[in-house]
Amino acid sequence: SYDGGVIYNLGKVTLTNTIFTDNIASNIGGAIYTEGALKATSTQFNYNNAASGGAIYYVLNPDIKASFALTKDQFKGNVARNENANAFGGAIYTESFITDSKSTFVSNSVTSSSDLTDEYVGNGGALYLNTPISPNSKTLNKFTSSTVT
Repeated sequence: SYDGGVIYNLGKVTLTNTIFTDNIASNIGGAIYTEGALKATSTQFNYNNAASGGAIYYVLNPDIKASFALTKDQFKGNVARNENANAFGGAIYTESFITDSKSTFVSNSVTSSSDLTDEYVGNGGALYLNTPISPNSKTLNKFTSSTVT
């Protein structure tokens, strides 16, 4: 897939106890590309890959009233890799407010070509937030071994 290795969402998606493993999008959102509402609970995102948003790429669409909520999810070994441009968000790239409670981020990474001179070559080993975290969100998350190279 070009965008969203498994799901391309413009509506509403609710996931519970779902596993996304080894999915690839050649552009953005290794497992999920979304402009619509996304709610994931006890869902695993393992070893997904895209140029940005290794597991999830969330675009803020002003024409769609949507929310982005995560609860007790696991993001492990997801990669945002782009050899020809900037890469953002090893596990998640989001332009929307995100509400997250007790999710775990382990060994997610972002890499870009080392010959780029732009100061934003790669950012957000686990998360790249293009907007602040929702003031109502909890911060009981665990981040382990997330890297940017």
